[in-house]
Amino acid sequence: MGVNIACQFPKGDLRAGFDKAPIAQGCHMLTDIIDSSARPGDSPAARRASDAQPAAWAPRRPTLPGVIAVKNQKGGVAKTTTCLSLGACLAEMGHNVLLVDLDPQAHLTLSLGLKPEELRRTVSDALLGNTSLVSVSRESAMSGLDLAPANQGLALLDKIFYAQQDYEFHLKRRLDSMGDGGYDFVLIDCPPSFGVLTMNALTVADLLIIPVQPEYYAAHSLRQVLGLAKRTQEKSNPHLRYRVLATMVDRRNKIGRVILEQMQAGLGQALFKTVIEVDARLRESPAFGQPITLYAPRTRAAQQYRALAQELMNSTTILAKVDNLRKGSLDSPQALMNEELTYDERQRH
Repeated sequence: MGVNIACQFPKGDLRAGFDKAPIAQGCHMLTDIIDSSARPGDSPAARRASDAQPAAWAPRRPTLPGVIAVKNQKGGVAKTTTCLSLGACLAEMGHNVLLVDLDPQAHLTLSLGLKPEELRRTVSDALLGNTSLVSVSRESAMSGLDLAPANQGLALLDKIFYAQQDYEFHLKRRLDSMGDGGYDFVLIDCPPSFGVLTMNALTVADLLIIPVQPEYYAAHSLRQVLGLAKRTQEKSNPHLRYRVLATMVDRRNKIGRVILEQMQAGLGQALFKTVIEVDARLRESPAFGQPITLYAPRTRAAQQYRALAQELMNSTTILAKVDNLRKGSLDSPQALMNEELTYDERQRH
């Protein structure tokens, strides 16, 4: 049964500067998205996709790093910022993290102070099989945080790979051949387009994080990203799970608060409890080539991304059970979710 979300508006005159009809439509679209995610489909593939929906997740390859893809087709939702900041917070917690810039715009590369046009080796070389991801990786200013950088040449791989069979498995093969590589986590900054590079990221990912700004357009982009995630589950990665992250939240904005409440009420376990609010320091930190944890470690944004990292770590407590699932000891991915919910209840008590 789908979740019924009533689109309520706060008291006061919102007519100045806002059109209620489009906002209401956006809320109803969020309702439709939640309904379609909650209802099992008629086909076995659709039922498998429904089983694999969030709450819990864990790396499905216990001897390899956990792979997290960060994706939204809409720009300006803190996609790259989330990839960098979450990776930095995980490194701050003592984990070894590899960031993979899979966006030809190379914003993640720029955010760590590198100049893409001057790079001799990038993630493109690894994907083409000329070298390994470890070989192209660079150390950052933060201990435990490395980067496999990108430049505009990455865009050519869309055309090169598309004509090849099993083109979506190139990155998976590179990561599998790397072994653990000394890394606990691999975070992938996906391009905004729905092309070959995005499919490579989702095929290897254990978890897809979808940063969403609570606004009208969020419903449109969220629907498309979730559709892509389900197609990936059916085609190349049945273990993929997703979580939605509310970003760039401005609590002074009434409409933003309304849509955030709708997301919290309807998305449930699919939505991270942590909320990332607007912070000017987040916009400044890339200009200095540093993650927020180094540039402004005491700011609200830094604390919120630390909370996100901790929330993420709390959801990986079922790591050992994932291997049992692959051996048939557990009935379905839903069993993993139930175990995780039980863990969360124990934590609260």
